[in-house]
Amino acid sequence: MNILILSTGKPSKYLTDALTERNHTYECYAPDELYLLVSDSVNGYDKLFAENGQKEPKKLHLRNFDAVMTRLGGGGEYGLTVLSHITENLGIYSAQSANGIKTASNKAWTSQAVSKAGLRSPVTIFAKNPVNISFLIKAVGGLPCVVKTPYGSQGTGVVKMENEQQTKATLELLHGKGIDTLLQKYIEGGGKDYRVIVIGDKVICTMERSSKDGFKANLSQGGDGKSVELSQEYKDFAVKASKAIGLDFSGVDIMISDKGGKAYLIEINSNPGTGSIDICKHNWFVDWVKFLESKVASKSNTNQNNNQGVKSFAQWLNDGANDARQGKPCIIPTDYNKEIRLAYSNGWDMENKLKL
Repeated sequence: MNILILSTGKPSKYLTDALTERNHTYECYAPDELYLLVSDSVNGYDKLFAENGQKEPKKLHLRNFDAVMTRLGGGGEYGLTVLSHITENLGIYSAQSANGIKTASNKAWTSQAVSKAGLRSPVTIFAKNPVNISFLIKAVGGLPCVVKTPYGSQGTGVVKMENEQQTKATLELLHGKGIDTLLQKYIEGGGKDYRVIVIGDKVICTMERSSKDGFKANLSQGGDGKSVELSQEYKDFAVKASKAIGLDFSGVDIMISDKGGKAYLIEINSNPGTGSIDICKHNWFVDWVKFLESKVASKSNTNQNNNQGVKSFAQWLNDGANDARQGKPCIIPTDYNKEIRLAYSNGWDMENKLKL
């Protein structure tokens, strides 16, 4: 396969090693160095260009790529727009949808999505203008509770509240800075949580994280980690949570309550760090690459089956050119919409039947 890596930073050596070990090639681009073109043609002749410092940007020939791997840490709205253009408009497969990444980046949206899917997360109340502090605290089950900002990773924007005065001061400070907030019920989990790496329908590995202060267990916040094996019940929970927001690859963070052993979804990371690889001694990028191999192979088999008894796209192009020379109308089969978009992105002028 040839993989397009869409990354806001230099891709991890774990990722590039996984691709080379599986005998695949790759090209890496940052979203902010790409131009996306949306055409005015009803057949969707959209394109993608990469800035290269030359007079003309480099046109990316999307037909040369089999799949996209995303590492969009803080990629922002434009990164998601580029990903959507590649996957939705140009038809290149990714294990992560733009909408899935966007949902994962917002703790409020994540809570709503998993609740809709029938999965448990801590009782949460959202407040744009947190005036009635007593009500908000009572709604999540009293003190202690947790104040979070919708955005943030690695434990940032998360504070444990011990009393109403502290809660009021914190919410007023955040509101004064124009920062939205949410309150969550505090879950007693023994100062531990679990980072679960999910790919497709499988849990690849799990890292248990333990907090030194009894609250934040993130490695970036000084927590300790070790590799553990979860029960099938908790594995199924993590897989369902990842799929609930539209991701076939993610790091799912769960807590297990000391009371009753119930699993709670804390957050979902579309761009999990490589700390779990070091702790679990397992390069899950290899599993991600294997997953893409299966998807690309399945897609290829489906296309072959669909094309049995149907004129090939290449033959249609040839016949269409002959018809055009004879002044006959050239009718575009809807089956070939995707192929047409890819052909045009690679330089084929479908209207004039000329190679650009």
